[in-house]
Amino acid sequence: ETQDASLALRCPLHLVLVGLGGKKDTVVILGDLQHAHAQACERIGEALDEEREDAWEGEGGEEGRIRARGKATSDDPEREPTSPPSPSSPTSPLGRQHRQTAELQAALVALLGRDNARLCRRAREAMEAGDAAALGALMTESQVAFDAVAGPLCPRQLGPRGSPLLGALLRDSRLEELVWGGKGVGSQGDGTAQLLCRSAEAQRAVVDLLRGEGKTCLTLTLLPQEGPGLA
Repeated sequence: ETQDASLALRCPLHLVLVGLGGKKDTVVILGDLQHAHAQACERIGEALDEEREDAWEGEGGEEGRIRARGKATSDDPEREPTSPPSPSSPTSPLGRQHRQTAELQAALVALLGRDNARLCRRAREAMEAGDAAALGALMTESQVAFDAVAGPLCPRQLGPRGSPLLGALLRDSRLEELVWGGKGVGSQGDGTAQLLCRSAEAQRAVVDLLRGEGKTCLTLTLLPQEGPGLA
């Protein structure tokens, strides 16, 4: 048991960390996701260059476009002065599969950036409001979003194909009345899962159930912070 002094936690959080006993390769996961993230960021940069070219062209015609291309090339000496066709263009040679990959890569940037920041803010609000049920729902929401976006980008380790043990645990109907929600830990995969239990009694029941199946379990209980104005 521990107390978190960094936020005004209004209710106890009864967690169980579950060792799934599967095969997980963090290096592969991070490598695939870093590659996808870099590809998306590169396309964002190319789109900004195109917007800059259009702006220059509007101001100075073809001469302005040439100046804009020269500026983009000077920013990155290895970049070709001409922009590649858009992945969504009907005439692009990338094809439908590559367009779908590009869309997933762009979604990954949002998932790990903007969407993650919003989710963390909502999670903090739930903890400070003493709403464990809402926090559990956010954990599940986070996992669903991660599987949908990151899963296809690293199918060897993530999503239904890459982490079947994690998915099976989170879908286990026997846990429905015992937990508010759950998700993977760290870079995800079939390594460790975390479950937010509905009570201390439910926490013990989850541990008994999963240990009976040979899984390794560790309990973690976060207690409300004590102090003026806090429960």
